[in-house]
Amino acid sequence: MAKKQKMSAKQKQAREEAAAAREAAAKAEKERKELWKRIGIAIVAILLILGLMLPMAGLTFCGNQQQMQAAQTQAAQSSEEDADSSTTIVEVTGEASDAESDEEGAEEGAETSSSAA
Repeated sequence: MAKKQKMSAKQKQAREEAAAAREAAAKAEKERKELWKRIGIAIVAILLILGLMLPMAGLTFCGNQQQMQAAQTQAAQSSEEDADSSTTIVEVTGEASDAESDEEGAEEGAETSSSAA
């Protein structure tokens, strides 16, 4: 076996300083790696969120446009139907009021003739 060499105090101190410097460098390297790992995780998470959100937003936007077009078409059709049905209602109401006025006129004529007799 090899004999241990005796070290002077200066050599011992130099070795301890070198070991402390290596430990500090290793600690700094470890912290830097952890920082980049956290940054990488955050970037991946943001990319995943955007990757999932953008297609959904696009589909929502396109879907809303189609719904709006369908709603406008439906509104146009219903307004045309309302215009047609309001004309029909006016005509029916006009006929009913004519019939009611004929009935009232007949009742008034009957009352007049019965009171005259």
